[in-house]
Amino acid sequence: MSEENLPKKRGRGRPPGSKSLKPNKQGSFTPQRKKKFLQHLVKNGGNASAAAAKVGISPASVHYHMKVDSVFKEKVQLAKLEAMDMVEREITRRGVEGHDEDVYYQGQVVGTKKIYSDNLLMRRAEALMPERYSKRSQVDVNANVTVEHKARSKLASLLGIEIEDAEYEDVTDKDDGVD
Repeated sequence: MSEENLPKKRGRGRPPGSKSLKPNKQGSFTPQRKKKFLQHLVKNGGNASAAAAKVGISPASVHYHMKVDSVFKEKVQLAKLEAMDMVEREITRRGVEGHDEDVYYQGQVVGTKKIYSDNLLMRRAEALMPERYSKRSQVDVNANVTVEHKARSKLASLLGIEIEDAEYEDVTDKDDGVD
């Protein structure tokens, strides 16, 4: 096969003739749609995919515009912070103030009762005061080292081999007040 019949090697990037979105060309993601996207981003708790779907664009378009438009990227970050703030307020409201739930009798609403979310309130307390409400765990590393050293020594004696003292540090039970 001659060189003239071989396909020409293309460089990286888009194929020739394809349309590319330049930073100065907005495409279908106009400033008005960006503003709507940011509003939906806050309403949807910071979920960019859901906000993009509401505006009728793809999440990839949002990511592209965040990459090429630093002002838009900053506004997206601010909108996500606002959404986080809104979620935190709602968590606190449900845990502290509660919400009304209808009470039914024979298919009819006969009243309401206040429902509180103990789980949300506890999670909020863990976030605000981890030293008081987070689950605590403590690991005693020295005990594991001692057991490993003793196990290796016992195995070496059973196999009839010697372990060099320099290879393993001798861990002795020091009086640490725990019996």
